[in-house]
This record gives sequence, structure tokens and C-alpha cells, in this order.
Amino acid sequence: MSQIRQLKTKEMQTFKNLFDHLWNNASNYKIIKRIDFVFDSYVEHSLKEGERERRRNVDPIELIQIEQDTHIPIQMDRFWSSCKNKEMLQSAAATSFIEKAKMANFTTVLSGTITGDSRDAKIVMNKEVCSDVRTFVEEADGRIVMHLFHAVQSGITCLIVLSNDTDVVVLLLRYIFQLFSNGLQELWIKINSYQSMKT
Repeated sequence: MSQIRQLKTKEMQTFKNLFDHLWNNASNYKIIKRIDFVFDSYVEHSLKEGERERRRNVDPIELIQIEQDTHIPIQMDRFWSSCKNKEMLQSAAATSFIEKAKMANFTTVLSGTITGDSRDAKIVMNKEVCSDVRTFVEEADGRIVMHLFHAVQSGITCLIVLSNDTDVVVLLLRYIFQLFSNGLQELWIKINSYQSMKT
């Protein structure tokens, strides 16, 4: 969600525009073999529920549904205050990316869990379920490293991680030597994917 929250949504009218922008931003590289979209997991009665409630700093507005043609709310800070909105956004984004992956010439991996979703705990690698990166870790930051190891074991030698979260950077520093000893040759971190590249 941190990558989505960085977007200047005032320039976009619908969630389709948002999903198209995210897909294009992630796939806009000359040579690309694989994209992993790693979402948070939203599980009922989770330990994270209390933390998510505590972080909420404004009264939420909850949408009834999020479809491709749903207009993006003007008061996004109130949109982000609702876990239900984030769940619906994640589900709609996953549906959009699965459709786009059917026409892509690279592998697409999606992960994240929403309790009650028919894709609950399902990780899609184009049309196959990829159980190698299935985990009960809720935060996307904690699952990114697992995705990196899976990509390296699949033969990927250059990785670009789009994240503005310091937790992700710390985890990458913790596992960087193991990634390189497993075959990784280059690791890039794009801190603010909408401005400049930092390594």
C-alpha cells in the first residue's frame, strides 16, 4: 500500500487509472522477467488490527465497493483510514493485475490475504498457484524477502525493489549476503518510485 499511497491521485479519475499507473510503473523496464506484487494480508482478529486502529488519525469514509470505474475519493486521508477500503482496493488491484498478466510476456506473482476473499492466501504465478512464497506473515515488508529468494532461486540475477519503507531496507541489508550467495548479482532499491532511483 505504501507505493499506492505515494501516487498523486488527484491526477487520476478512477481506480482503473490508478491500477494502470501502478502496472505501467512496475513493468516499465527494458528487460523484465518477473514482477511480484506483495500486498499486506488482512486477517480477522489479527494482532495487527489494534495497530491499524491506532494509526488511524482521521475519521474514515468507507466505500461500498471498488470497481475499475469507481471514482477515486477526493479526501484520500479519510479513505486510507479504513481497513475495509484497503482490503477492497487490494482485491480490485489484484483482479486488474491478474487480467494484465494474461497478456504480459513476463511472470507475475501476487501475494496477500484477505479473509473471506475467494483468492484467500492464493498466490498466482501467471496461471499457476505458487505455494513456495505462501506464508502467514501479515505485513508485506516481511514477505518481500521471501519473494526475493524465490525469484533468485528461479534464476533471476538482478532485482529492483520498489519500497519507501525503512523496514524493507533493513531486511534487505540483513539478507543481502545470502541473496548474493544464492546467485543474485544486482540489487536495486527504488525508494520513491515516482521520483528518483536510490541504491
